[in-house]
Amino acid sequence: MELYHYLHCPYCIRIRIAWGYLGINYKSIIVPYSDEETPVKLTGKKMLPIAKLENGTFKNESLAIILATDKDNKLQIEGFLGSSRQSKVEEVIASFSPSLFNLVMPFFALSGEFTLKDRQYFVEKKSISRGPFDVLINNAEKFKAEIFLLLEKVENHLKPYFESEVFRVEDVVLASHLWGLYWVPEFQFSDKLQRYLEMIKKESHFNPWKDYGQFFHFK
Repeated sequence: MELYHYLHCPYCIRIRIAWGYLGINYKSIIVPYSDEETPVKLTGKKMLPIAKLENGTFKNESLAIILATDKDNKLQIEGFLGSSRQSKVEEVIASFSPSLFNLVMPFFALSGEFTLKDRQYFVEKKSISRGPFDVLINNAEKFKAEIFLLLEKVENHLKPYFESEVFRVEDVVLASHLWGLYWVPEFQFSDKLQRYLEMIKKESHFNPWKDYGQFFHFK
């Protein structure tokens, strides 16, 4: 199988965590952010992640990809979509997402994932919803303070996984959003959240930096 993805994107990270946990081997294809042609050609719209499945078809939307590839329901995704389980974890994520994305967006843009062209495209697109990036980065400490308060409530759901004693799709969804905070210089999780993310990383064999090796092959 193949995964077309962005390195920073939490919805793409969902697939990397899920497939790592499921032991699925795949070819990693990092799509330049300004490349509209590739995703539109594959699925008709600029939306990643996109998975090329074993039958040769292409599918986007992260949870649909996980559902299609978790053949033995190891992540307990059957019965998750449209359920109270999904509503609960998405409600928790929605509570901290505005502050999280206001904080992390400028640091995403500064990463080595982007060429100058991709960075300009990213900033122009995201500024429409987030506002000017120079304003965001100048308010980073404010957003950090908001995040710390909001994440204290997230800890109440960890038992030690999200409302569970076992790793499930809820953890894939939650951890992939939290992972963006690792891009922020000097940001530190609480001990409980750090242990949680370390468990996710161990369970899923997730190496967040693995695909960066592709950027060291110069032409």
